[in-house]
Parts: sequence; C-alpha cells; structure tokens
Amino acid sequence: MERRRVAASVIVRVVDGRNGRRIVVHDLRSRKVCEFVSWADALRFLRGVAEEQGLR
Repeated sequence: MERRRVAASVIVRVVDGRNGRRIVVHDLRSRKVCEFVSWADALRFLRGVAEEQGLR
C-alpha cells in the first residue's frame, strides 16, 4: 500500500457580517487567507489546491 503525504491543510469559515456572507479559507501550510463571496468560487479554489498539493 502506498503511503501518501498530506501536502495541504485548510480551515474553512463562514462569516456573516455587515457586508454579507463571506467564505474565508485559511491555507495552513502557506499561511495564506483567501476570502470568497460564493461557495462556487471557494470550491473552485479548494479543488485547485487539492489537485496541486493534496488535501486533508
């Protein structure tokens, strides 16, 4: 059995505020924070991260 190494971990938060709902993605490996206004955009970003680095 092949062991895979986890290359990326993310935390996804949904924040409701005065400016509406935001989806905030924290990439723990690169320490990058991205904000999105739609789930479609957030999922597109997460799929890219998963394909590029692997995802946990």
